[in-house]
Amino acid sequence: MKQRDSFRDQVELLLGSSVPDEEWAWVDDSDLALECRHGMKNVNELVNWIRRTREVYAGRARDAQGTGELRREGKSADLRGLRGDALRLLLAQIAEAETEVQSFRSEVLNGELLAPEKAVDWVRERGREEGPPTIWLDSIPVPQDADVMHGKAGWYVEPPLELGPGHGAHRTHVAFLEVACPPDFEIYRHAVEAGGVLDRLRQLSEELSKDYGWAKSTAATFVLTGFAPYYSSASVTRTFGFGTGDTTRLKTHTAALMGELAGVALTVTRTRIKLELDPTLSPSEVAALYASWRSKVLGKRYRPLSAKHLTLVAFVLGRPSDEPLGERMLAWNAEYGATKGWKYGQESNFRRDFHRAKRRLLFPPYRHATEEAG
Repeated sequence: MKQRDSFRDQVELLLGSSVPDEEWAWVDDSDLALECRHGMKNVNELVNWIRRTREVYAGRARDAQGTGELRREGKSADLRGLRGDALRLLLAQIAEAETEVQSFRSEVLNGELLAPEKAVDWVRERGREEGPPTIWLDSIPVPQDADVMHGKAGWYVEPPLELGPGHGAHRTHVAFLEVACPPDFEIYRHAVEAGGVLDRLRQLSEELSKDYGWAKSTAATFVLTGFAPYYSSASVTRTFGFGTGDTTRLKTHTAALMGELAGVALTVTRTRIKLELDPTLSPSEVAALYASWRSKVLGKRYRPLSAKHLTLVAFVLGRPSDEPLGERMLAWNAEYGATKGWKYGQESNFRRDFHRAKRRLLFPPYRHATEEAG
């Protein structure tokens, strides 16, 4: 029996429909698919590319009134694909009734929507008309004798703060508007001036993103063009904890126990796969999605530590810190030698297994985003 490709399973899950073998052979041969397999591109880019290609070759069209009702040709999509299409258009219809969306389109666009492919050009042109980006100050400590007040313009302090070398912000940032338009949906980021039109669009797109689950970039494109963002039943992000200098270091008391691991970043607590899931996904669909991404991060040949070695780490670290290692080995043999068959005859083997297990526990073989997942 031919083994299923977990990457293909993931693409089909996000796409909402199966991909025939002939179509998959063509898709998988593309540079974009290769980049997604290596983690260089987000798999959602490949999914959107497949959708766009299907629309072109299947001749999907909209009626002249612009109602957005889909006319399907060829094979019909499965239920999840149908649900995604229906939700995509329904959510867009609801969002169009939002007061802020209507106000922006009326006051800024004069009631005329842009062509989807013109959204980025419009932002660039508008950005040239506005001033330089505003710099925001973050994390300013408020003196104990000051009162924090709230008014029409937001939060303020009485008496007013005086910033200087001895009292300043810990960080600064600029705010970015993100826009992405078809056919490539490549994100364009523009640093905005506070209070300008682009800042207004930024704030509106961020609110729509929160309310409708859209990416901020496609939410902004929707406001400008009416292009309904694609609906996805799942989104996946992964974070890595690599590095030694700029990431979290082991605390001093822990470093003393770790010996040769002192000062090395904790990757085990900083590497995560985060799934955001539509509750209608079945358990088997969720399992397939997680299995695909777990394989990307750990590879297909990952083997967890055995019960013996996990117990060994906890046992050694749970003993008094000033107890010699040889005495810990004797205590280990007394507790686990006969009952589990885990007896050690040589202190050197006991030390070796402890340090190997400790290192593997803290540093699983995580793969960088650019590494092939196997």
